Amino acid sequence: MNKQANKETKEALKVLQNHAVIQSAEYWVQNAHEGGVVRGDLVALLIQNIAKKLTGTVPQPDPPEKPKPEPTPEPEPTPEPTQATKQPKPWSEIEKLAKAASVHIDIGFGGTGVLLKGGLLLTAKHVSNGRVSFRVKTYSRDWLNATLVAEHSGIGKDAVDLALYKIERPSAKLPFLSLSTDPLVSGQKLLTVEAEYQDWIVRTGELCQLSTKLQPWEFDCSVPVENGNSGGAAVNEYGEVVGIFVNITSVGIQRGSVRESVPGGEAVNLQHLSVLEWLKKWL
Repeated sequence: MNKQANKETKEALKVLQNHAVIQSAEYWVQNAHEGGVVRGDLVALLIQNIAKKLTGTVPQPDPPEKPKPEPTPEPEPTPEPTQATKQPKPWSEIEKLAKAASVHIDIGFGGTGVLLKGGLLLTAKHVSNGRVSFRVKTYSRDWLNATLVAEHSGIGKDAVDLALYKIERPSAKLPFLSLSTDPLVSGQKLLTVEAEYQDWIVRTGELCQLSTKLQPWEFDCSVPVENGNSGGAAVNEYGEVVGIFVNITSVGIQRGSVRESVPGGEAVNLQHLSVLEWLKKWL
């Protein structure tokens, strides 16, 4: 037995047909009942026609939402360049650099000086002995003229054994050593060059005492210096100048369980505040 729409549905279909919502009620009478099945497109058309009669327009579907643009990732900040870690140089290379930058001071007896940047020459005051000018001989056997720039005025009543000269018309290729900015460390290895008239003699040792009570701007080391080393540079493991030798002394070193006295030297510490401030005026 076929099922049909009930009475109420049939009456409603007549109303819809009279208002031209549907063209014929027959399809709906046959299918619009419990358990019946109707086509989805006809249902959609029925709904649109009812809406048109009620509002005069067919509602338009909402436009699909445009996908929101993905946020542009901010560029990662460029890391600031880090300063390269300073590496120690082979001692064979430091020896070559120290020889090239060390000069023999021609004043009638042994004396050494070290060339710094800009054609400056640093030596001990007792070597130059107040001379306004003198000649120097380089490791490459060139003769150069040097003129006095300044002598350290001392600390209080005590003298600081340093003098600074300037090479006349220095060549752009003139070798030099840089001044160290690293703190001195007890036990670090040091090298110096004695610039004799004919030979450039290398000597090495270790820093033993950072300062003395009487002269805190000096340090002691086990470099077995000779008279000709006066005014020469104490050079660290980076090939940089940390001091200027000014005196011969004996220093105590530890050999196993025994402490013994060995030949050494005293040098002006170029990082001592009073020395550094004086150097900064000219460098």
